[in-house]
Amino acid sequence: DAVYLGRDQPEGLREAYQAQLAHPGYRSLLNTVKHVDGVYDDHDLGENDAGKHFAHQKQSQAAFLDFLGVGTDAPSPRRERHGVYSSHVFGAPPHQTKVILLDTRTHRDDYLVWNVANAV
Repeated sequence: DAVYLGRDQPEGLREAYQAQLAHPGYRSLLNTVKHVDGVYDDHDLGENDAGKHFAHQKQSQAAFLDFLGVGTDAPSPRRERHGVYSSHVFGAPPHQTKVILLDTRTHRDDYLVWNVANAV
């Protein structure tokens, strides 16, 4: 999780991301590296174990991409599609590395067993 609200509420995501951006350690990371990217986990989406049926996906996706700074300098296809997945190529040929970030939340079905601890 990039942020963890500790409750199953999409409200407060933007404030939590702003707090993370203001954290000295995270600021230091942003000032040290060339590129920070990611995909969200359940709490970044706004609810524990949330998936494709989560009602606030569009707002959560926008807040997450704002947090990452996606599309602030130039338009990004990530702003137009459903999900925060992406891929990036680093390096020059023939020494390139492609990093693929999979969004395992946006299109995920509900769990068959909601809480494994309660299923035992």
